[in-house]
Amino acid sequence: MAKRRVVITGLGSRAHYDNITTMDEQVGRILKKLEDDGLANSTVVFFWSDHGRGLPRCKRWPYDSGLRVPLIIRWPGRITPGGVNHELVNLIDLAPTVLSLAGVRVLSTLQGRIILGDKKAPPPKYVFGGRNRMDATSDDFIRTCRDKRYRYIRNFTPQVPYAQTIPYMEKMPIMQEWRRLHSEGKLIGPQALFFQHPKPDEELYDLENDPHEVKNLAASPDHQHVLRNMRVALDTWMKDTADQGAIPEEQLIERMWPGHKQPVTATPTIESSPARSGKVLIKLACQTKGASIGYRIGSQRRWLLYPGAITLDSGTQLTVKAVRIGYRPSPEVKKTLH
Repeated sequence: MAKRRVVITGLGSRAHYDNITTMDEQVGRILKKLEDDGLANSTVVFFWSDHGRGLPRCKRWPYDSGLRVPLIIRWPGRITPGGVNHELVNLIDLAPTVLSLAGVRVLSTLQGRIILGDKKAPPPKYVFGGRNRMDATSDDFIRTCRDKRYRYIRNFTPQVPYAQTIPYMEKMPIMQEWRRLHSEGKLIGPQALFFQHPKPDEELYDLENDPHEVKNLAASPDHQHVLRNMRVALDTWMKDTADQGAIPEEQLIERMWPGHKQPVTATPTIESSPARSGKVLIKLACQTKGASIGYRIGSQRRWLLYPGAITLDSGTQLTVKAVRIGYRPSPEVKKTLH
Protein backbone atom coordinates (compact mmCIF):
# COMPACT_ATOMS: atom_id res chain seq x y z
CA MET A 1 0.00 0.00 0.00
CA ALA A 2 1.36 3.40 -0.95
CA LYS A 3 2.22 5.69 1.94
CA ARG A 4 0.22 8.89 2.18
CA ARG A 5 1.97 12.03 3.35
CA VAL A 6 -0.05 14.70 5.13
CA VAL A 7 1.38 18.21 5.32
CA ILE A 8 -0.11 20.80 7.67
CA THR A 9 1.02 24.36 7.04
CA GLY A 10 0.41 27.58 8.92
CA LEU A 11 -0.58 28.31 12.49
CA GLY A 12 -4.24 28.44 11.49
CA SER A 13 -4.13 24.88 10.15
CA ARG A 14 -2.42 23.54 13.28
CA ALA A 15 -4.95 25.30 15.49
CA HIS A 16 -7.79 23.87 13.40
CA TYR A 17 -6.51 20.31 13.76
CA ASP A 18 -5.92 20.88 17.48
CA ASN A 19 -9.56 21.97 17.79
CA ILE A 20 -10.70 18.79 16.03
CA THR A 21 -8.64 16.70 18.44
CA THR A 22 -10.15 18.52 21.42
CA MET A 23 -13.63 18.05 19.98
CA ASP A 24 -13.06 14.30 19.57
CA GLU A 25 -11.94 14.08 23.18
CA GLN A 26 -15.03 15.97 24.37
CA VAL A 27 -17.35 13.70 22.42
CA GLY A 28 -15.54 10.67 23.80
CA ARG A 29 -16.09 11.89 27.35
CA ILE A 30 -19.81 12.35 26.71
CA LEU A 31 -20.17 8.86 25.24
CA LYS A 32 -18.15 7.40 28.14
CA LYS A 33 -20.43 9.17 30.62
CA LEU A 34 -23.48 7.61 28.94
CA GLU A 35 -21.86 4.19 29.23
CA ASP A 36 -20.96 4.73 32.89
CA ASP A 37 -24.51 5.86 33.70
CA GLY A 38 -26.06 2.89 31.92
CA LEU A 39 -27.81 5.14 29.41
CA ALA A 40 -25.88 4.35 26.21
CA ASN A 41 -28.40 1.85 24.85
CA SER A 42 -31.40 4.08 25.53
CA THR A 43 -29.96 7.35 24.20
CA VAL A 44 -30.05 8.68 20.63
CA VAL A 45 -26.88 10.66 19.92
CA PHE A 46 -26.79 13.29 17.15
CA PHE A 47 -23.41 14.62 16.00
CA TRP A 48 -23.09 17.27 13.31
CA SER A 49 -20.92 20.22 12.42
CA ASP A 50 -21.26 23.91 11.83
CA HIS A 51 -20.87 24.89 8.17
CA GLY A 52 -17.26 25.94 8.59
CA ARG A 53 -15.26 29.16 8.66
CA GLY A 54 -16.27 32.17 6.61
CA LEU A 55 -14.12 31.35 3.62
CA PRO A 56 -15.21 32.68 0.23
CA ARG A 57 -17.72 30.40 -1.50
CA CYS A 58 -18.04 28.33 1.68
CA LYS A 59 -19.91 29.41 4.81
CA ARG A 60 -22.90 31.61 3.93
CA TRP A 61 -22.83 30.53 0.28
CA PRO A 62 -25.52 28.25 -1.23
CA TYR A 63 -23.12 25.69 -2.68
CA ASP A 64 -22.34 22.28 -1.21
CA SER A 65 -19.14 23.82 0.18
CA GLY A 66 -21.31 26.15 2.23
CA LEU A 67 -24.40 24.07 3.02
CA ARG A 68 -23.36 20.42 3.18
CA VAL A 69 -22.30 19.27 6.64
CA PRO A 70 -21.64 15.85 8.20
CA LEU A 71 -24.37 14.25 10.30
CA ILE A 72 -23.83 11.13 12.41
CA ILE A 73 -26.62 9.53 14.43
CA ARG A 74 -26.16 6.69 16.91
CA TRP A 75 -29.26 4.78 18.02
CA PRO A 76 -28.41 1.37 19.51
CA GLY A 77 -30.72 -1.35 18.29
CA ARG A 78 -32.34 0.82 15.62
CA ILE A 79 -29.47 2.09 13.44
CA THR A 80 -26.78 -0.30 12.21
CA PRO A 81 -23.31 1.02 13.15
CA GLY A 82 -21.28 2.10 10.14
CA GLY A 83 -24.29 2.35 7.86
CA VAL A 84 -24.88 5.19 5.41
CA ASN A 85 -28.23 6.81 4.67
CA HIS A 86 -28.39 8.78 1.43
CA GLU A 87 -31.68 10.58 2.15
CA LEU A 88 -31.67 14.36 1.85
CA VAL A 89 -31.74 15.92 5.31
CA ASN A 90 -31.99 19.53 6.45
CA LEU A 91 -30.79 20.48 9.93
CA ILE A 92 -34.22 21.98 10.67
CA ASP A 93 -35.37 18.33 10.62
CA LEU A 94 -33.59 17.71 13.93
CA ALA A 95 -36.09 19.66 16.06
CA PRO A 96 -39.25 17.74 15.04
CA THR A 97 -37.28 14.49 15.06
CA VAL A 98 -36.05 14.90 18.64
CA LEU A 99 -39.49 15.99 19.85
CA SER A 100 -41.09 12.98 18.20
CA LEU A 101 -38.55 10.54 19.65
CA ALA A 102 -39.19 12.06 23.09
CA GLY A 103 -42.93 11.44 22.71
CA VAL A 104 -43.83 15.12 22.33
CA ARG A 105 -46.54 16.08 19.84
CA VAL A 106 -45.00 17.92 16.90
CA LEU A 107 -47.08 20.93 15.89
CA SER A 108 -47.85 21.43 12.22
CA THR A 109 -46.38 24.93 12.43
CA LEU A 110 -42.91 23.52 13.12
CA GLN A 111 -40.83 23.32 9.95
CA GLY A 112 -38.79 20.23 9.11
CA ARG A 113 -39.64 16.56 8.86
CA ILE A 114 -39.23 13.65 11.24
CA ILE A 115 -36.28 11.59 9.98
CA LEU A 116 -36.23 8.78 12.56
CA GLY A 117 -38.60 6.59 14.51
CA ASP A 118 -42.11 5.25 14.08
CA LYS A 119 -43.40 8.61 12.79
CA LYS A 120 -40.66 9.12 10.23
CA ALA A 121 -41.83 11.15 7.23
CA PRO A 122 -41.12 10.12 3.62
CA PRO A 123 -37.78 11.44 2.33
CA PRO A 124 -38.04 14.63 0.26
CA LYS A 125 -37.07 14.95 -3.37
CA TYR A 126 -35.47 18.35 -2.73
CA VAL A 127 -33.89 20.39 0.05
CA PHE A 128 -33.61 24.17 -0.07
CA GLY A 129 -31.42 27.00 1.11
CA GLY A 130 -30.51 30.59 0.45
CA ARG A 131 -28.39 33.63 1.08
CA ASN A 132 -29.13 37.26 1.88
CA ARG A 133 -28.71 39.91 4.60
CA MET A 134 -24.99 39.13 5.05
CA ASP A 135 -23.66 41.55 7.67
CA ALA A 136 -23.21 44.98 6.05
CA THR A 137 -24.24 43.68 2.61
CA SER A 138 -28.01 43.35 2.80
CA ASP A 139 -28.80 43.59 -0.89
CA ASP A 140 -27.84 40.11 -2.14
CA PHE A 141 -30.69 37.61 -2.63
CA ILE A 142 -30.00 34.01 -3.66
CA ARG A 143 -32.06 30.82 -3.30
CA THR A 144 -31.11 27.24 -4.03
CA CYS A 145 -32.74 23.86 -4.56
CA ARG A 146 -30.90 20.53 -4.42
CA ASP A 147 -31.82 16.94 -5.19
CA LYS A 148 -29.52 13.94 -4.89
CA ARG A 149 -27.63 14.81 -8.06
CA TYR A 150 -28.18 18.44 -9.07
CA ARG A 151 -28.03 21.84 -7.42
CA TYR A 152 -30.05 24.74 -8.84
CA ILE A 153 -29.28 28.34 -7.81
CA ARG A 154 -31.29 31.43 -8.66
CA ASN A 155 -29.61 34.82 -8.34
CA PHE A 156 -32.40 37.34 -7.85
CA THR A 157 -29.84 40.16 -7.74
CA PRO A 158 -27.31 39.25 -10.46
CA GLN A 159 -26.07 42.85 -10.46
CA VAL A 160 -24.62 42.28 -6.99
CA PRO A 161 -21.15 40.68 -7.30
CA TYR A 162 -20.17 37.46 -5.58
CA ALA A 163 -17.06 39.17 -4.22
CA GLN A 164 -18.77 41.74 -2.05
CA THR A 165 -16.77 43.47 0.67
CA ILE A 166 -17.61 41.94 4.05
CA PRO A 167 -15.33 43.46 6.73
CA TYR A 168 -14.45 40.33 8.70
CA MET A 169 -13.75 38.31 5.52
CA GLU A 170 -11.43 41.02 4.20
CA LYS A 171 -9.19 40.39 7.22
CA MET A 172 -8.58 36.79 6.17
CA PRO A 173 -5.26 36.14 4.39
CA ILE A 174 -6.95 33.93 1.79
CA MET A 175 -9.32 36.74 0.77
CA GLN A 176 -6.53 39.30 0.67
CA GLU A 177 -4.40 37.03 -1.52
CA TRP A 178 -7.33 36.20 -3.78
CA ARG A 179 -8.08 39.89 -4.33
CA ARG A 180 -4.41 40.58 -5.02
CA LEU A 181 -4.22 37.87 -7.68
CA HIS A 182 -7.47 39.13 -9.22
CA SER A 183 -6.23 42.71 -9.39
CA GLU A 184 -3.06 41.49 -11.10
CA GLY A 185 -5.04 39.45 -13.64
CA LYS A 186 -3.50 36.16 -12.53
CA LEU A 187 -6.70 34.16 -11.95
CA ILE A 188 -7.75 31.69 -14.63
CA GLY A 189 -10.66 29.28 -15.12
CA PRO A 190 -12.52 28.30 -11.91
CA GLN A 191 -10.16 30.51 -9.86
CA ALA A 192 -11.80 33.59 -11.38
CA LEU A 193 -15.46 32.53 -10.97
CA PHE A 194 -15.88 34.30 -7.64
CA PHE A 195 -15.09 37.62 -9.33
CA GLN A 196 -17.56 37.12 -12.19
CA HIS A 197 -19.80 40.19 -12.48
CA PRO A 198 -22.66 40.28 -13.08
CA LYS A 199 -23.66 36.89 -11.73
CA PRO A 200 -25.68 34.59 -14.00
CA ASP A 201 -29.43 34.63 -13.41
CA GLU A 202 -29.40 30.88 -12.83
CA GLU A 203 -26.84 28.21 -12.02
CA LEU A 204 -27.19 24.44 -12.36
CA TYR A 205 -24.54 21.93 -11.36
CA ASP A 206 -24.22 18.17 -11.78
CA LEU A 207 -22.82 17.25 -8.37
CA GLU A 208 -22.01 13.74 -9.49
CA ASN A 209 -19.62 14.89 -12.21
CA ASP A 210 -18.82 18.37 -10.91
CA PRO A 211 -18.70 18.23 -7.08
CA HIS A 212 -17.00 21.62 -6.81
CA GLU A 213 -19.80 23.31 -8.78
CA VAL A 214 -17.75 25.18 -11.36
CA LYS A 215 -19.44 24.12 -14.63
CA ASN A 216 -22.77 25.93 -14.93
CA LEU A 217 -25.22 23.81 -16.95
CA ALA A 218 -28.13 26.28 -16.90
CA ALA A 219 -27.78 26.90 -20.65
CA SER A 220 -27.16 23.26 -21.55
CA PRO A 221 -29.87 21.90 -23.91
CA ASP A 222 -29.46 18.44 -22.35
CA HIS A 223 -30.39 19.74 -18.89
CA GLN A 224 -33.42 21.94 -19.56
CA HIS A 225 -35.85 19.37 -18.12
CA VAL A 226 -33.87 19.33 -14.87
CA LEU A 227 -33.79 23.13 -14.85
CA ARG A 228 -37.56 23.42 -15.35
CA ASN A 229 -38.37 20.93 -12.59
CA MET A 230 -36.09 22.62 -10.10
CA ARG A 231 -37.44 26.05 -10.97
CA VAL A 232 -40.94 24.87 -10.14
CA ALA A 233 -39.77 23.19 -6.93
CA LEU A 234 -38.03 26.38 -5.76
CA ASP A 235 -41.01 28.58 -6.63
CA THR A 236 -43.32 26.26 -4.69
CA TRP A 237 -41.05 26.21 -1.64
CA MET A 238 -40.71 30.00 -1.57
CA LYS A 239 -44.49 30.37 -1.75
CA ASP A 240 -45.16 27.71 0.90
CA THR A 241 -42.65 29.24 3.33
CA ALA A 242 -43.74 32.85 2.68
CA ASP A 243 -40.14 33.70 1.77
CA GLN A 244 -39.28 37.23 2.94
CA GLY A 245 -36.07 37.58 0.97
CA ALA A 246 -37.40 40.07 -1.58
CA ILE A 247 -38.58 42.53 1.06
CA PRO A 248 -36.10 45.41 1.52
CA GLU A 249 -34.36 45.61 4.88
CA GLU A 250 -35.94 48.92 5.81
CA GLN A 251 -39.44 47.54 5.28
CA LEU A 252 -38.70 44.49 7.43
CA ILE A 253 -37.40 46.69 10.23
CA GLU A 254 -40.50 48.88 10.01
CA ARG A 255 -42.73 45.80 10.19
CA MET A 256 -41.08 44.56 13.35
CA TRP A 257 -40.26 47.93 14.90
CA PRO A 258 -42.85 50.54 13.78
CA GLY A 259 -41.20 53.93 13.68
CA HIS A 260 -37.89 52.10 14.22
CA LYS A 261 -38.71 51.86 17.92
CA GLN A 262 -37.97 48.45 19.40
CA PRO A 263 -41.12 47.05 21.06
CA VAL A 264 -41.06 45.65 24.58
CA THR A 265 -42.41 42.19 25.42
CA ALA A 266 -45.57 42.53 27.52
CA THR A 267 -45.25 42.01 31.26
CA PRO A 268 -46.27 38.43 32.07
CA THR A 269 -49.04 37.64 34.52
CA ILE A 270 -48.99 35.11 37.34
CA GLU A 271 -52.17 33.27 38.29
CA SER A 272 -51.97 31.10 41.42
CA SER A 273 -54.43 28.84 43.21
CA PRO A 274 -54.15 26.33 46.08
CA ALA A 275 -53.28 22.79 45.08
CA ARG A 276 -52.68 19.81 47.31
CA SER A 277 -51.31 20.34 50.81
CA GLY A 278 -48.48 22.87 50.84
CA LYS A 279 -48.53 23.29 47.07
CA VAL A 280 -49.62 26.11 44.74
CA LEU A 281 -50.75 25.73 41.10
CA ILE A 282 -49.16 28.37 38.88
CA LYS A 283 -50.29 29.54 35.43
CA LEU A 284 -48.23 32.13 33.53
CA ALA A 285 -49.32 34.16 30.51
CA CYS A 286 -48.04 36.92 28.23
CA GLN A 287 -50.06 39.03 25.80
CA THR A 288 -47.21 39.35 23.30
CA LYS A 289 -47.87 36.80 20.58
CA GLY A 290 -44.97 34.41 20.08
CA ALA A 291 -43.28 35.26 23.36
CA SER A 292 -41.62 32.65 25.58
CA ILE A 293 -41.98 32.82 29.34
CA GLY A 294 -39.19 32.00 31.74
CA TYR A 295 -39.26 31.62 35.51
CA ARG A 296 -36.74 31.43 38.31
CA ILE A 297 -37.24 29.90 41.74
CA GLY A 298 -35.88 31.57 44.86
CA SER A 299 -32.24 32.63 44.59
CA GLN A 300 -31.50 30.36 41.63
CA ARG A 301 -29.70 32.11 38.80
CA ARG A 302 -30.87 29.68 36.11
CA TRP A 303 -34.03 30.51 34.17
CA LEU A 304 -36.46 27.68 33.36
CA LEU A 305 -38.73 27.67 30.32
CA TYR A 306 -42.42 27.68 31.27
CA PRO A 307 -44.04 24.60 29.67
CA GLY A 308 -47.58 25.01 31.00
CA ALA A 309 -49.23 24.91 34.42
CA ILE A 310 -46.71 24.01 37.16
CA THR A 311 -46.99 23.17 40.86
CA LEU A 312 -44.58 24.73 43.38
CA ASP A 313 -44.21 24.78 47.15
CA SER A 314 -46.10 27.41 49.09
CA GLY A 315 -43.76 30.17 50.24
CA THR A 316 -41.62 29.92 47.08
CA GLN A 317 -40.26 33.22 45.74
CA LEU A 318 -41.07 33.18 42.01
CA THR A 319 -39.51 35.51 39.41
CA VAL A 320 -41.02 35.61 35.91
CA LYS A 321 -40.18 37.40 32.65
CA ALA A 322 -41.08 37.01 28.97
CA VAL A 323 -38.98 37.39 25.82
CA ARG A 324 -39.58 37.47 22.10
CA ILE A 325 -36.89 37.56 19.45
CA GLY A 326 -36.50 41.14 18.19
CA TYR A 327 -38.27 42.62 21.23
CA ARG A 328 -36.81 43.93 24.45
CA PRO A 329 -37.39 41.54 27.38
CA SER A 330 -40.36 42.25 29.62
CA PRO A 331 -39.96 43.64 33.11
CA GLU A 332 -39.49 40.95 35.74
CA VAL A 333 -42.42 40.07 37.98
CA LYS A 334 -41.87 38.67 41.48
CA LYS A 335 -44.35 36.90 43.69
CA THR A 336 -44.24 34.91 46.90
CA LEU A 337 -46.57 31.95 46.53
CA HIS A 338 -49.29 31.31 49.14
